Amino acid sequence: MIMNSQMQMFQTLVKNNIEDDYKYRKSKYSGLKIELDNLYRDSWMEVDTKNMEPKKSKMNFIDLFAGAGGMSLGIKNAGFNKFLDIEILPYACETLKRNFRKSKHYCGDIVDFNLNDYLDPKKDKIHLVAGGPPCQGFSIAGKRNPKDQRNFLFKKHHDIVEGLMPDFFVIENVPGIITLNKGSFYKEIMDSFTKIGYTVS
Repeated sequence: MIMNSQMQMFQTLVKNNIEDDYKYRKSKYSGLKIELDNLYRDSWMEVDTKNMEPKKSKMNFIDLFAGAGGMSLGIKNAGFNKFLDIEILPYACETLKRNFRKSKHYCGDIVDFNLNDYLDPKKDKIHLVAGGPPCQGFSIAGKRNPKDQRNFLFKKHHDIVEGLMPDFFVIENVPGIITLNKGSFYKEIMDSFTKIGYTVS
């Protein structure tokens, strides 16, 4: 009984400390987060995934800048079939090959990737193109150099989307992409996909 009481006191103390820390913790993007939360309040919903079972569908996706496959796993668990991933780091590629054995894998620079070597756009229907282009040039953890060549790899994401014209696409990145170079990268990304017929947010 004493141990339970002590444990409850400890849990309450930890909870209060975490809440106080969160309440007063500020970052460079605290204001931006609030602004984005208010702007897109009705465009997302929270999903409890604890009791969800992966469902199968006939929808296919490819993952660009796939890393170790975290985004792939989430999309796969949502019921999509993974067709292909693209990743430059050899050890990440080995992880992808081990965890997604039925998928095709391109291990190399996306700049050198040829879509036609891996699929036939007329035969192989891709419903979703997802990916997270490199964030190092945008992130406040880095130098935020507008001339960092990795900043422009979103154009390969765009080219692949344009070549496949999937039903929808996802690009994931850090908040710094919105502010770097007075927002020019963010605007170019949004405009480039709008021009090929997509509604973006």
